Amino acid sequence: MAMFKKVVGLFLGAVLITGCSPDVEEKTTTKEPSGTIENSKIEQRYDEIKANSTEDKINAFNAKGDDDPTMLRGIFLSDMAESLPMLIDDVTLLTEVTAKNGMLFYQYTIKGIPDNILEGDSWQQNMREILNRNYCGKNAGMDILHEMFPEGITHNYHKSNKLIFTYIVTPAICQ
Repeated sequence: MAMFKKVVGLFLGAVLITGCSPDVEEKTTTKEPSGTIENSKIEQRYDEIKANSTEDKINAFNAKGDDDPTMLRGIFLSDMAESLPMLIDDVTLLTEVTAKNGMLFYQYTIKGIPDNILEGDSWQQNMREILNRNYCGKNAGMDILHEMFPEGITHNYHKSNKLIFTYIVTPAICQ
């Protein structure tokens, strides 16, 4: 699980460009004996675990299959939701990420490209090639997405609140 979080974090980090705020104040802590801090943290963590161990949650855990990706999907979607919106390039904004039945859905907003170009075969074919290449790329982040969302990814592009282009990438295109 820790490895997955690291890989997802690295994957998201590679996709996202983040900045540091110069307004962050440095925190000062009072010195306490290290044993007191350690015991306090252990007790706090124990209380969190105990509170989380409800009968319903334990039953839900036991009902999951050994290879059920539901939890990992939830972590991924939660992390993505916190990161949105994401400016993919000068004309594309990723606004929503959802999933259903093993399929991941990306919703994009396009600005700055004339309609005649968006509706043309050249732009759409170029987008298909880019999305195929990204989806079939050999990297740990995409391999994990393939495992979590085995049905593929649906990319929906909108302009002026109107769906203008949809493309679905599936594992079959990588063969």
